[in-house]
Amino acid sequence: LQHKFNDKWSIEGGLRYERANASASGFTPLSQSRVANPIAVEGGSVAFDAWLFNIGAAYAPIKGQEFYASVSQGFQLPDIGLQLRNARPGFSLSSSELEPVKTNNYEVGWRGNFGSTFATLALFYTTSQLGDVQSFNNGLILTRTKERIAGLEASVDYLSHDSKWGAGGTFTLMKGREQPQASSDDQSMSGYRIPPMKATAYLQYKPVRQWSNRLQVNYYGSRDYRLKGQDSFGRRQVSSYTTVDLISRYELSKKDTVTV
Repeated sequence: LQHKFNDKWSIEGGLRYERANASASGFTPLSQSRVANPIAVEGGSVAFDAWLFNIGAAYAPIKGQEFYASVSQGFQLPDIGLQLRNARPGFSLSSSELEPVKTNNYEVGWRGNFGSTFATLALFYTTSQLGDVQSFNNGLILTRTKERIAGLEASVDYLSHDSKWGAGGTFTLMKGREQPQASSDDQSMSGYRIPPMKATAYLQYKPVRQWSNRLQVNYYGSRDYRLKGQDSFGRRQVSSYTTVDLISRYELSKKDTVTV
């Protein structure tokens, strides 16, 4: 449902129903592959459903400038393959570890057009009572946690009037807290769920329609994922690094392109 009150204000919203099913036949999991008398896991099926909503509003004070806010929900099954590969004797598909990931997502942002330049800025916050399955120690430990993730995303792009020159960049920063099962305290999330800060920049030159050249720099910041300064599986102190790419692409024909 969408409604535009006037040239400045508009809203949209929706309601949807989702149902997810998964089934598996009886099998011998990897945990039993080297056991003298392997124990098979009994097959079965699971099904989950949910009603989800989304609502948002936008305000454009002047042409080319817009502020927006939205609330939405997400729903998906966790990585069932991960669960099955690392199943132990007595594993049941009806296990709580297979309950769906249901998220509540909140976002506010701005997007603006300044002639040949377009920019965006967004702040987001996501919560989940039961996050996706995380694997530790090569699958020996599977866990799910209550999660809170917050982040910021920004971008800017410029294109000259003759479309020959272009430049831009992006910036992404995320932070997350999780509360492990059977724990009353929360902790920072590992690098498997929260990436380090990332910034990119590019310069593009297109002398003719068929030929484009792009110089791109990617920077990944450092981050300490350790808990109380202790190294553990999936939790290390990550150093920053930078990558530089120079890409040239020439279109020989509508069907043939050469990229270096």
